[in-house]
This record gives sequence, C-alpha cells and structure tokens, in this order.
Amino acid sequence: MIIRELDLSDLEALEQLITKVENNLVKEVLWLPISKESKEHFFDKTWTCFYGAFDNDKLLGAIGLFFNQNEYGESQRTLHMEDKKIAELGRAMADPNYRNQKIMTHLADEIMRYASTLNLDAVIATVHPQNVPSQSFLRRLGFEKRASVVKREKYERDILVKEFEEGARR
Repeated sequence: MIIRELDLSDLEALEQLITKVENNLVKEVLWLPISKESKEHFFDKTWTCFYGAFDNDKLLGAIGLFFNQNEYGESQRTLHMEDKKIAELGRAMADPNYRNQKIMTHLADEIMRYASTLNLDAVIATVHPQNVPSQSFLRRLGFEKRASVVKREKYERDILVKEFEEGARR
C-alpha cells in the first residue's frame, strides 16, 4: 500500500470513492453531505489537503485536512478558538471492500505528521456521537471531546480536538 498526497489527477478516483462510500452508509446522518463549494476546492492548497491509500492504481481510502472557515468555522467558534491556528481532519473514508485493514490508521498517521509541520495550535474533528469506530479512532490519535453541536439543523456532531504543544510544532 502506498500513502501519498492526492492531486488533481486523482479527482476521478476520489469522486468514485466518495460515491461508493455514500452509497454504502449504515446511517445517512453519519456523513455530512459535501457541498458543491467544498468539492470545487478539493485540490486548492489554501483550502484542503487530501491523502490517499493506493494499491497499485486503486484508491482504497482517503482523508482530508481542511484549512478554511467554510469547513471548520462553526466548530472553531463553538470552541472559542477564534484566535487559534487550526485545521479540521475529516472526510475519512475507506472503500467498503477494504475496511478493517488499517487503511485509516496509515492515512491518519501520515496526514497528522503533515499537520504537525504546519505550525498549528490544534486539529479538530467532528463526528456523530453514535459513530463509535470513528470516536475510538480519533481518541487513539489523541483527540479529546470538547463540545457537541447540531450542524445544518439535523446532523449531531461531537467536536474533538488534538492540541499541539509548542515544542511539538515544527
């Protein structure tokens, strides 16, 4: 398996993965629909960075790091972190045929290593309270629950935070 940053040449594979994941959701409320605006910025470095896991040329999974208020602004305000430099970890997705193979672990390790080079104060993530696998996964990465919100009037989410210590930032 190869882990690497996605680029524009991976757009079709990423869109196919998203469709496959959305078509195989256990509960629709576990996944926030992706806005047209967000999709338009998938490969805009000032907005988003995606990493992908590949087996040969097949995209098995992906995870994103978001750098813009459109993605994390509501959570940032809820946490009273407006004065902090943050990013949001999200859109963690694995091809349903390749789940439970540690793909997300490898992707998260790599993207969090990247995040640690960005001089961030923290990385946040939002997860449905009943999404136990994602909650457990984020806790293993060092995230802690700080708040609960309802996004877009119907999507319950816990907001988890991983803060970087001053000395740990590069």
